[in-house]
Amino acid sequence: MIGRGTADRRGRTYAALLSVLLVAGCAGLPTDTAVKPGLGVNRATPPAVGLEYFPDGPDRGASPEGIIRGFIRAGAASDGDYQVARRFLTAGPARTWTPDGDILVFRGDTPMTVTPAGPNAWTVQSGTVGRITPAGQYVPAPEPSWARVTFGLTKVGTEWRISSLPSGFGRWVEAGDVARLFRVLSVYYPSVADGSMVPDPRWFPADHLAARLAQAQIGPVPDYLKGAVSTGFPPDVRLRVGAVPVANDVATVDLAATFPNDVSTRRTMWAQLATSLTQITDVAAVTVEGDGSVLDYPGRPAVALSPGDLGVDSQPATDGLPVMRVGSTLVQVDPTQVTGSPADPSRRRRVTLPAVDPQWRWLAVSRDSTEVAAVDARDAVVARFRGGTHASVPTTATSPSRPAYDNRGFLWFGGIDGPADRLFAVDASQPPDRAAPAEPVLAPWLRERYVVAARLAGDGQRIAVVSTDARGVARLDVAGVVRSRSGRPTSLAAPKTLGATISGIRDVTWLDSTTLAVLGRDAAKTLRPFTVGIDGAVEALAPVDGAAAIATSGDEQTIVVTTTGDLLWVRAGTGWLRFRTATDFALPAG
Repeated sequence: MIGRGTADRRGRTYAALLSVLLVAGCAGLPTDTAVKPGLGVNRATPPAVGLEYFPDGPDRGASPEGIIRGFIRAGAASDGDYQVARRFLTAGPARTWTPDGDILVFRGDTPMTVTPAGPNAWTVQSGTVGRITPAGQYVPAPEPSWARVTFGLTKVGTEWRISSLPSGFGRWVEAGDVARLFRVLSVYYPSVADGSMVPDPRWFPADHLAARLAQAQIGPVPDYLKGAVSTGFPPDVRLRVGAVPVANDVATVDLAATFPNDVSTRRTMWAQLATSLTQITDVAAVTVEGDGSVLDYPGRPAVALSPGDLGVDSQPATDGLPVMRVGSTLVQVDPTQVTGSPADPSRRRRVTLPAVDPQWRWLAVSRDSTEVAAVDARDAVVARFRGGTHASVPTTATSPSRPAYDNRGFLWFGGIDGPADRLFAVDASQPPDRAAPAEPVLAPWLRERYVVAARLAGDGQRIAVVSTDARGVARLDVAGVVRSRSGRPTSLAAPKTLGATISGIRDVTWLDSTTLAVLGRDAAKTLRPFTVGIDGAVEALAPVDGAAAIATSGDEQTIVVTTTGDLLWVRAGTGWLRFRTATDFALPAG
């Protein structure tokens, strides 16, 4: 059950989350070998402080360059209406300009130039860190990158004003202003499989935050989660008024729609809005109204509800301990040895693990820690180990990838069985010698690609897939998992591609419900770990010599890297600490 405190902890520490942007604003994207601070995960979103910024309007007699620079500065206003910025525009663009369109994040350490580009036209150029799309996705820019746009200007009386904007132009925001102007918050959707809430993190302008988040929440399910999650909101739903007032820590969301009468759907609408809006610091509960009256349903416990009041479930963490291999012996690891912090007693369940000969590699551990899977040294066979027995998985697929279990008892791996079959799942509920076959999971976007690694999120409703094309170019995608009524995975939703600035990606793991860690190469071709947010943020970490695989101990900020020299390195603060000698490290599924 999710209470207020847990809901707050789901948010990221915003200043830490944006550290990559602030560093990039000073010195470009992190591509050197210096140690970088990590993303702050599962922390409270701080109060929206320091937002008040009201820029100056146009100076009398300002040059075209002065007008353009003033307009860009005014785009960093805090009022959300950008009335000062509109004063730099002629009447037509002032009416049609959409400030929340495509937002470019430019570097503060490179000179912005404004140069004539013809009669009544001037071109602006600056180094860029990335951009924030209208859908709230952050897209990092490769290093180095420059942005160039051209404005048309004309004189209104004796004063220059901007008369034409580039197509789709929203705003240019300096990297140093991003922490003041944006918040990363999740929109939540109930899992089709079990109703638990699945987060979709997005970047929101910090003004009118409750209204912006509510507007996003009542929108349709994003493509990359379709079929894996649902929503309680009808297609014709809208905010009846443009604002979501917050009084005494209660946000009131007034909707207009053709509302369904069934209890389940109405309760889902309350649950989604309560789960998303209580991420905001000054919101502890919500009231949902329809056309000005409380949107009621039988059994609703109170007028204003928190996620805990609604019994919203979060996906429980695995109760298994991390496993490492020394020779043929598998050993459960006390998390305190890895993280240096006290372990949750619920995760101290000990089991008897099977022996796995060193000829088998790429270990995966089931949720209950009773079964292990691995690939043979010839990359030809996937085998399941349970107790004193093991057996190969019946499959016609060749070249299997790193295997992974999900929280519903299925074993996943990539392979090749024709141009379309590239990802497979095995029902591991039966003993290995019962010969449960591998079944293909439909994913048309993987056609003609080779799956290098695939990892399931703890909720079992999303999968991160590293794959390569025929040229060996790697790509990282996240997609929703569509399952049958029995829970068997049948297909994947359309993918969301992440980490486009990282090349040569070779492994991936989930750190928490919204953050991945990958092994890949930076712009200088240095192999190193990265953290990648589902919101698009990318941060390079210090390299680890000979890095071969990446995992987590279960603590959201603890990354474990296995090297080709059979060493385990643990992330310790901003650096890496040698943990011990071992050939594999894996955390049980889910």
